[in-house]
Amino acid sequence: MSYVYIAPLADESAFKIIQSIASKIRAGRLELNLTQADLANRSGLGRSTVERLEATGNATFENMVAVLRELSLDYLFSGLEVEEPVRRRASSRRS
Repeated sequence: MSYVYIAPLADESAFKIIQSIASKIRAGRLELNLTQADLANRSGLGRSTVERLEATGNATFENMVAVLRELSLDYLFSGLEVEEPVRRRASSRRS
């Protein structure tokens, strides 16, 4: 059996949030009767990424969002406001 070292975070509440999300991901996957490989394929990630995410919560934000969306758990971020990027016109050069 291998053990994963989780570096302590400066903020204990941040650690608890990450662990809670990791637990929800595992529970969501099992509820849908998916293997880690199934979820990885459906999310466009590697199996080891899903395994690490469930075990430690350690992943890029982009990968976490991909998995949460696939499991319909993206409501966890429902409090975030997503704004469209501001599009700027190129300045016209007149001579």
